[in-house]
Amino acid sequence: GGMRVLFHVRDILGYLGMQVIPQQLAVGRAHEAIGPDHRLVDPKQQATLEGVAKALADTARRLRT
Repeated sequence: GGMRVLFHVRDILGYLGMQVIPQQLAVGRAHEAIGPDHRLVDPKQQATLEGVAKALADTARRLRT
């Protein structure tokens, strides 16, 4: 059910004046998706996660100034 509600949560946060970045990543069965090295087992998901983290850091940097 988390994916279905995500759109609504993002919409509500935006309405409340929160900065919501457009990038997102949903990881199903997260307890199996994370390897012993604390990275996502699927390289494509790991690359997406790194992109989301970069977008978040860039947005935070812009908001700070």
